[in-house]
Amino acid sequence: MQSTGASPVPRSKLLAVPPARFCMAAFVFQMSVSMYPEIRVGETDPSVHFNENLAATFNLLEAMRRSDGSKMIIFASTSTVYGEASVFPTREDYGPMLPISTYEASKLGCEALICSYAYTFGLRGLILRFANFV
Repeated sequence: MQSTGASPVPRSKLLAVPPARFCMAAFVFQMSVSMYPEIRVGETDPSVHFNENLAATFNLLEAMRRSDGSKMIIFASTSTVYGEASVFPTREDYGPMLPISTYEASKLGCEALICSYAYTFGLRGLILRFANFV
């Protein structure tokens, strides 16, 4: 990958998204920008997953709602939102969803926020539940 010369965004700025950033975008693609990709960090500091998933998604949705630009979000979620599913392959309408980690719960919460913003404020959302292969 070739560097663009841009410096990385400081972690303290990840949650603050000004609406002007979306004025020319056709859609916004959000992936977890977690500084802690290790799911087990939630066992000692659950606030990491709350802040880097739920709070960041809320702030992004709010910026999109206030913006005159992009009204569509593509969200990278995870198949682990199902918890310990008993059916494989697991269909989208599988239930109940019982996530077993704070990471999984935060991703499911993000999905719920996106759905509610789509319904309430007319945004559009596409949620992709990627499988984790270990």
